[in-house]
Amino acid sequence: MKDNEIVSLVCDHFDALSDQYEIKSSARNKYLSAINRLIVEKMTGEGLKAGKVLDVGCGTGTRTKSIFSALPMIEIYGSDISPKMLAIAKTKGLAGLVHSDMRSLPF
Repeated sequence: MKDNEIVSLVCDHFDALSDQYEIKSSARNKYLSAINRLIVEKMTGEGLKAGKVLDVGCGTGTRTKSIFSALPMIEIYGSDISPKMLAIAKTKGLAGLVHSDMRSLPF
């Protein structure tokens, strides 16, 4: 399988999941929330007072929004290969979202 075919399959897969992604992820809410807390604790523990964060594979933006809510002094950007996932992320008031393959980020 060629590289562009794999990328297309991945994009199609996550586009197809996008409408139900957050509902299905809710079953893992405790786990995902714990990870989000650990990320924020690590950033604040290292004295992060300002800066930029890139959430690669941000999907629907749940983690991106969680990090920004906890650390409003940072600039946070999100990147995902799925346009439909990014469309959902944009409804959460997130700026700085880009459609991109993680292998060729515009940052």
